[in-house]
Amino acid sequence: MDILNIQALISRGRLVTSADIDPTETYVQIGVYQPGNRQNASGNPDAYPSYTIAISEIGKVPSLQQVLDFNHDLVDGINLQGTTAGVGNLGIDINALGKGAAGDNTGDQVNAMGLGAAFQNSGTNVNAFGQDACLINTGDTVNAIGPNACNNNKGDYVTGIGRQAAEINFGNNVIALGTQAGLGNTISTAFIISNQELPSYLDFTTANAAIAGTGVPGNTYLYHDQTTNSIGAVRIP
Repeated sequence: MDILNIQALISRGRLVTSADIDPTETYVQIGVYQPGNRQNASGNPDAYPSYTIAISEIGKVPSLQQVLDFNHDLVDGINLQGTTAGVGNLGIDINALGKGAAGDNTGDQVNAMGLGAAFQNSGTNVNAFGQDACLINTGDTVNAIGPNACNNNKGDYVTGIGRQAAEINFGNNVIALGTQAGLGNTISTAFIISNQELPSYLDFTTANAAIAGTGVPGNTYLYHDQTTNSIGAVRIP
């Protein structure tokens, strides 16, 4: 390879455009940093030995795994993927995946997946999976699965599974299962199942007749027993 300075190449008209080269077969020289590898007594132990790299490799965005493989830790444990994900975030130890996920978040230890998940969240130790899950949540130790689950939740130690489960919940130590389960709840220490997922029958005989013939074997189906006003079950072997 010719070794000439840049000015000499320009003056000799040795210029190319991107159309003239194959990026995978065209190389440039670079110096690769190697700390403490210099053998002379220059006072600077670091070295930059020369290597070549294909132009096609320059500008590639490294994967998260590549970043970790090279021991470059994520700053404050923040991993943001998606348009505007984490914009305005002030928390640490954040994983945000989805447009606007964890945007304007101030809580720490937050996992947000979905459009707007954990947006403006201020709670700590929050897992929000689903569009707008834990949106404007202020509670700590909250697990939300489903669109709008735990949206605007105020309680601590809350689990909401299902669309709008535990949305606008004020109670602490709450588990809400099903569509809109615990929506607007104000009771603490509560296990809530949405009526939309819990059918109601007059008694066990009626429930068994409706469920046993069509239910899936190997499962137990819960229902509301109107006679005893309690939760009953039909078990299918």
